[in-house]
Amino acid sequence: MILSHLCTAQSDTIYWNDQYHLQWKDYRGKPNPSSSAVAFTAYDIVCKILKSQNEKQLIVEVSSIFLPDHSWHKNFFDSVLLEHEHLHFAIVELFARHLRMIITQKTYQSPLNLKKTLEKKYRHIMKKMDKYQDIYDTETNYSMNIIKQKQWKEKITSELNQLSQYSSRFMEIPLANE
Repeated sequence: MILSHLCTAQSDTIYWNDQYHLQWKDYRGKPNPSSSAVAFTAYDIVCKILKSQNEKQLIVEVSSIFLPDHSWHKNFFDSVLLEHEHLHFAIVELFARHLRMIITQKTYQSPLNLKKTLEKKYRHIMKKMDKYQDIYDTETNYSMNIIKQKQWKEKITSELNQLSQYSSRFMEIPLANE
């Protein structure tokens, strides 16, 4: 089972990595001429349920991905704007960690039970993330408010650190004894 917010090919993606910072060269999509935005970061959270060698557990992958071919900029190479866009990607990882935390805090009776819970929690997390992204853009005025931008960077970094135990994309999920 694969859950994805967007219906996109996943062969050309950048997975979240604390050590990698997005660069303008990663933005390879064609700019939207009707958009007033000077840059756009395309992202997703992708969930997969994988089989385990142990029949009493499943492996769940929850990945934060950046989509280079759907991300773009209008020949505007400002470092403040790039940091703003990178934080959009960091927010994706933040909500992926929330989803990982939620999924690992429950016992599942069967793979189907896990799948249904994952689908429900995924939809909920994606809605919350979209609202959070909108608030981030509004409060920072799309990177123009430098003070708010700095505050948001500190906030997101702190929240990521608080959820650092959920930074691994892969989780072993035990199934309850029937």
